[in-house]
Amino acid sequence: FGDYVDNRLYFYMENQREIPSVTGKVVPEYIQSFRQYRREVIWRYSADLAKVGAQNCILNKEWVNSRGVIFRFERKALEIRVMDEQECIKSDVALSCFIR
Repeated sequence: FGDYVDNRLYFYMENQREIPSVTGKVVPEYIQSFRQYRREVIWRYSADLAKVGAQNCILNKEWVNSRGVIFRFERKALEIRVMDEQECIKSDVALSCFIR
């Protein structure tokens, strides 16, 4: 337990303090297309990572994104990271049922 309603989202923000474009504002910005997502999200944080000397193997990778929701192109799915059973399993089950 922690001081925050959702510790996972708090830790995403804290862990990415050096390169804030990896997290954005945690709650994702409005995106209209996959092309826009790659250009405005993935390419932006990849450029920022490259500036600080990140290895090429993590550049342009969707899993680097630490927003609350990310596209997983390989699986053609959205990964909703705000669902965190460590906080409240009942709310996670309710949210899963609602999304389904």
